[in-house]
Amino acid sequence: MAVWSEIAISRSLFDRRLDPEFYQSKYLENEKRLNEKNSMSLIALGSDVRCGPFGSAIMVDDYCHEGIPFIRVADTSDIFLKTDNLIFLKKEKAKSLTRYEVEPGDIVVSQRGTLAQFAIVPSDHKKWIISANLISLKVPKNLEPYYLIAFLNSEIGISQLERLQSGQVQPKIITDDIKHLLIYLPSPDFRQQVSTTIEKSKERQDEAKALLAQAEGLLLSELCLGNLDLSPSLFYERPLSETQQIARIDAEFFQPKYYRLRERLNACSFRNVELNNLIAPIKNGYDYREFGEEGLPYIRVGDISNGRLDIENAKRVNIKWEDIKKDIRLKKGDVLLTRKGSYGNAAYVREGQTDCVISSEIMLLRILDSSLLPEYLTVYLNSPIGFQQVERFVHGDAFYSISQPSLASVRVIMATRQIQEKIAALVRKADTSRDESRRLLAEAKRMVEEAVLARDQ
Repeated sequence: MAVWSEIAISRSLFDRRLDPEFYQSKYLENEKRLNEKNSMSLIALGSDVRCGPFGSAIMVDDYCHEGIPFIRVADTSDIFLKTDNLIFLKKEKAKSLTRYEVEPGDIVVSQRGTLAQFAIVPSDHKKWIISANLISLKVPKNLEPYYLIAFLNSEIGISQLERLQSGQVQPKIITDDIKHLLIYLPSPDFRQQVSTTIEKSKERQDEAKALLAQAEGLLLSELCLGNLDLSPSLFYERPLSETQQIARIDAEFFQPKYYRLRERLNACSFRNVELNNLIAPIKNGYDYREFGEEGLPYIRVGDISNGRLDIENAKRVNIKWEDIKKDIRLKKGDVLLTRKGSYGNAAYVREGQTDCVISSEIMLLRILDSSLLPEYLTVYLNSPIGFQQVERFVHGDAFYSISQPSLASVRVIMATRQIQEKIAALVRKADTSRDESRRLLAEAKRMVEEAVLARDQ
């Protein structure tokens, strides 16, 4: 059925928009509802909205292991800012970027590329720096941060952002777009009810993180690797013959921490096996860039974090399995590992997650050895002893990646079935907590949407 809207030319001149997408009926209906309610724009509420620095202002050489946390677009793919793959800026560099500082409780959103996801800055650090592709906003006084983040990420909030985006190849938004977003202001009691629901969601997410940390701690303790020194060394040397044998001359590959790790793995009392002997031949995913509103979930690097696949927020691709000329259809119990960019993040495939397409930047590990549990392998690869082995073999300049043969050579310590079951039980409890967190988050957004769309009596 055809759908259209008629707009007076005076309105289009006022909006400075001639594109018909801007006047879709759903956008006009949401605008009407917000104007009928008690709503105000962020700028009228007094919010300070800023964009990140120029891309050239921050270089890779400015990164460090400790310093001021640097928020990138990939960290904003969840309503609660992701902190598992943070990078940091040197304090001297951060001092020159104070204009782009954000604090706990501030909200950030992607300016281009992956739009329509607002994330709230946590209290893990007192100060943060945002990247070039982010916009930050201060929560207005007398407005609850958790209510605002729920509203912005609701269908009502997201539709406003989608309406304002411009650009063809890569849609983008600007600070003025954010400033003029209308915010529905219900009663303080209702806002507090929504905030409480978000707080409970955050509690469940924190509970899941604690359970995963407990699982990793149990792994390291049972393998007697909890006190392993993996700190980098400033000075070290290796014989020329070793570099020739390995065919590597990059200094990072020969860090003493990798040799200390190998010695401790070899001394472990449990079975020590190459990953290659536990799984089917490793496969990369499928490269596809035409995203749409419907189709199969397309799992990219950013959709894997904290040992979990984010199916709900994944992009969609309208393709059929017969169009993919490689056998990469997932099975329950498969383990996925990111190989490029944010490399070395593992997650296992659960029930209901098999009908997904993985990108070419993700590796598929299909376990063949029945004595190895997927939850255990996931925790092992995400732990320092797994990640450090992957890190040693990464290569590249702008974007690091790991090859299939290098990943296949990773050593896996096979703990007893009893130990693996204990670790797997903790992982499954974490999954349950994260599922509940998502349910509560969806409930908070639904409460906001229903309040906006409700007809006043």
